[in-house]
Amino acid sequence: MKVSFAFVIEWLACCALMIWTPVFAQVTKAGGVVTESSLDSRYYVQARSKERLKWVADPLDSVRKVLQVTLHRDDGAVAGGLRTEIVPRGDGALNGPDVRWYGFEFYVPESWVLIPQAVVVAQLHGNDHLHLAPPLSLQIQDGRVFLMTQYNTRLARAADPPRTEGSVRRYPWVAPLKKGKWYRWVVRVQWSSTPGEGEMDVWIDNERVISERNRPNTYDTDGRPGSLNYAKAGIYAPAGIGGLETISLLTRGVVLGGNEATYQELLDELAR
Repeated sequence: MKVSFAFVIEWLACCALMIWTPVFAQVTKAGGVVTESSLDSRYYVQARSKERLKWVADPLDSVRKVLQVTLHRDDGAVAGGLRTEIVPRGDGALNGPDVRWYGFEFYVPESWVLIPQAVVVAQLHGNDHLHLAPPLSLQIQDGRVFLMTQYNTRLARAADPPRTEGSVRRYPWVAPLKKGKWYRWVVRVQWSSTPGEGEMDVWIDNERVISERNRPNTYDTDGRPGSLNYAKAGIYAPAGIGGLETISLLTRGVVLGGNEATYQELLDELAR
């Protein structure tokens, strides 16, 4: 598969930008509810082409335009996998004492076909150099939607770096998939790969489903470009999409916040 030169340059710029870690006071201008005017200025696109992105009417609010993302089974690998995702520009967090907030909304259409392969529909990604599952992701498989977490306490540049074997994986929340609705996912996290450190709170549709303290929740961040924690929204299908030709869903992007942000501020921003 040929990937355009422009897409390669855009992704390299994305990695380089992630060296910088801004101190966010509250809900930030990075990312945000994605609109036709903000997509190019606030997001990077990881897709076979931008033709996989389309603006459509919200099925539940016809006056609002929302972003439809589509993945084709023959799209081939983009950024290491089969995906159509958007990544907020300016995102990228080191492990440490600072708190980060993330807010997602996505819509599963009535036309969604159940397949046995797990499809990631929103994720908080870790150190790209390790090629491991995201530390936190929301996925659809068959007729269920579920959260998956994974972390590893080894140093990224150690002689024996983090691998899938030895990582701690959990499925703390599982529910029947509901089509024809918007899901809302809000995360408050203090990133850490150190034993005895780290915080995480997760809400799905206004219900808190995770509240953890003093527990690692990601991989080592070592300062290299692409080694930080960052958010992605859209479709990632690591095991493919079975016999389907395409799959699609709607997303409203990623709202980001820092130390002083609150749960209500994230909700208010998502309600725009």
